[in-house]
Amino acid sequence: MRSLWILLTFSLLLGCDWRAFDDLSATATVQVLDAPEQYSGTMFGQVATHLLDSAGKKVPGLVLIGGQGNGSFALLDFRKGQQPKTLSLAVELSHSFTVEALVPLVAEGSNYRFASSSLSTVSLFTLTETEAGFTLTLLNTIERADVEGLGRNILPLGTPYGEDLALASADQVFLQRGATELLTPLPTEGLTLPPTGGATLNVPFLGRLTVDGSELLAVGGSAEHEGSQRWAVRFVDLDHWEQSFTLHGSDKTPGSAVLSLLLVDLNNDGIRDLLVGVEQRVYLFLAQEGTQGVPFTQEPNLIFSSPEQHLGELLAVGDLDGNGRLELLSADPNYSPGPGRDNLGCVALFLIDLTTAGQGSTIPPALELFANSKEKKFGSSLVTVPSSTLPGQEELVVGGENSSYLFYLTGLPGDNAPADDPRNHPL
Repeated sequence: MRSLWILLTFSLLLGCDWRAFDDLSATATVQVLDAPEQYSGTMFGQVATHLLDSAGKKVPGLVLIGGQGNGSFALLDFRKGQQPKTLSLAVELSHSFTVEALVPLVAEGSNYRFASSSLSTVSLFTLTETEAGFTLTLLNTIERADVEGLGRNILPLGTPYGEDLALASADQVFLQRGATELLTPLPTEGLTLPPTGGATLNVPFLGRLTVDGSELLAVGGSAEHEGSQRWAVRFVDLDHWEQSFTLHGSDKTPGSAVLSLLLVDLNNDGIRDLLVGVEQRVYLFLAQEGTQGVPFTQEPNLIFSSPEQHLGELLAVGDLDGNGRLELLSADPNYSPGPGRDNLGCVALFLIDLTTAGQGSTIPPALELFANSKEKKFGSSLVTVPSSTLPGQEELVVGGENSSYLFYLTGLPGDNAPADDPRNHPL
């Protein structure tokens, strides 16, 4: 088993440590990122997200990180011409805030925006960069004392600045329209939301897509089907709630519950494709026309699997080698390789080859990353952001319990060798 040996000597000022993998020297370079000196919270790194510009595109070189405590937020900045560093973001809060979910919203002009949840309060923030640095401002809070686990998942809907949100609780999904009160729960009868154990931080089991002008909300969970409890995704038309469609697991697609899902256009046909994470497997359903209003059939096009890990816990995609095709990243932050090594975590990278799609082929990982015994919850967050150094290429940030890791994955097909990669020679 390949292990990721984390060096303990690093600069607290810069919060980073350049090093190459001893056992993955042909594949990756990693930079260990610690909390900045001014950061007053804990759990640094377990929740992280990219930011969006005013066009809804990912912002290069910036990653927002959440934690626990009054100083709950920090910013990782590795833009071109700067040494990567982490910055504490001060904000006035009425109570200690534990970040359980962190979701980017479309920027309003030069103001970055995001939503965060403590499982009792959903808060909306603005992040503004000035010559003096970054300013974090609390815009609004959404609270419902009678709803358990409010904001367990947050999904911006088809409005410019996140005025409309889908908000999941422990066992329901609500619509928040502008500044109004929470509306009647969405019709998800018979659907049990993903279990609250395991990787509960920032794990998406909500998604959205537009089909024939209709906005559909996808909700992952499990449901009774064909005499047993199977994973299920319910698609609800937000304008016509009575119109719904459920995609169920089967004997050919085993799994008892959706742990994570993503909707992303993988083949550039204008319709988002579906990735469903269920325990040891991730199923890919390519969008198709003429399937009862929802463009997915009951049979997956590809299956990604690593039998020793529950890699369906967390999903992300990104073009990490700059070849114009997205790779799939999947994590099991609770992976335990043996006695006394509980919850160390692991991350796998899969190459998505759509030329084999439609055959239901099972794809093994092209690369696996493991933490050593000094780390916990490695893979609790997966964030891909555009590179500031290499246009068209993305970098990977992996969250852990009290650190984050910036990966420059090299040596993939068509990519630079590590010795030739400019990211291995920081300014």
